[in-house]
Amino acid sequence: MLRAISTATAGLLAQQARVDAAAHNLANANTEGYKAQGVAFADLLYQQMGKEGIPARREGEATPPAGSGAYVAATPRDFSPGPLVQTGRPLDVAVSGPGMLRVSLPDGRYAYTRCGILAVDARGRLVTRQGYPLDPPVNLPLDFQSLTLNSNGLVTITTSNGQQEAGRIVLYSFANPSGLLALGENLFLPTEASGEAVADENSTLVQGFLEASNVDLAGEMGGLLEAQRAYQLNARVIRAADEMWEMANSLRR
Repeated sequence: MLRAISTATAGLLAQQARVDAAAHNLANANTEGYKAQGVAFADLLYQQMGKEGIPARREGEATPPAGSGAYVAATPRDFSPGPLVQTGRPLDVAVSGPGMLRVSLPDGRYAYTRCGILAVDARGRLVTRQGYPLDPPVNLPLDFQSLTLNSNGLVTITTSNGQQEAGRIVLYSFANPSGLLALGENLFLPTEASGEAVADENSTLVQGFLEASNVDLAGEMGGLLEAQRAYQLNARVIRAADEMWEMANSLRR
């Protein structure tokens, strides 16, 4: 009975993680460039059962091992593209393909994002809405009148002296983007699982558009119901084990 309680408790914790992930995805259903988070489960340690003096496996007979529940093995991200939404704002850019924008963080690290809401800071640099400059940097004169972004990332501006090139936005991709570490603010850090960032010449940029969240609302609601039902069943196992324990403790000699 103790084993049933601990096993069902592990199931409760696993399903709680699934509900938490679904809640996080639903909360970011309208977050530009957000990538849905999944939950992958794995079974816990097995123990071969057998009484003292009796082998766990007899000739011609196998005693099934007793499992101890499930746990969250990974929380992978779904990097499938989200729909493109037209904004008409010249500093909004969407990435078509697996590429990502690279930004420089205040601590010197590089982070990567799919959210292309850009702005020009007081120093004339193209930055994200959090104020992180793009890398390689793109510097604009403060008196520029208009900006045009080609699909290959080339930035062309118009000033009182005519048109001129101001730099190029470089995109990067990873061999295993699901291995990236989510930092928050739509930013990701590379890990050993993701591999090193490499320049992506195949992805393109679309000016005046943003990539919407790739959260599947219908799928998330269905998964939420499944997790709730599994949580309920594990709770019933704990209640049943507790009732059996109560009956065992009430036995009279």
